[in-house]
Amino acid sequence: MTVSAPYARSSNTEIHVTDSGRFVGLCGSTERCSPTNRSDHLLVKVAMATRRERIDAFMHEGEPPTDQPLEILCEDHIGTYVIPFLCRWNNGVWQNVNTSRRIEATGIGWRVR
Repeated sequence: MTVSAPYARSSNTEIHVTDSGRFVGLCGSTERCSPTNRSDHLLVKVAMATRRERIDAFMHEGEPPTDQPLEILCEDHIGTYVIPFLCRWNNGVWQNVNTSRRIEATGIGWRVR
């Protein structure tokens, strides 16, 4: 099973899911984790990507292509994250592809999806 852990706090993060894939809990090395009835959960160990690995998975030099659906990587004071919907670069701002609303985030990379 492949699991993406955008909210993982450390490289020792554990993700608990049911065998149907329903998310149950997220535990880091500094937290005690005790989801109820653990016997019916799968435990997935997650290796977090480094900041450099995340950035290198995206284009980040030059101007993004205009009016094209893109996945964007953003960064804030907590770390990097991917906007959960497609965006486009239009007139110097990021916009949601479906709503054309401006994205209020610091985009540091993009890739075609």
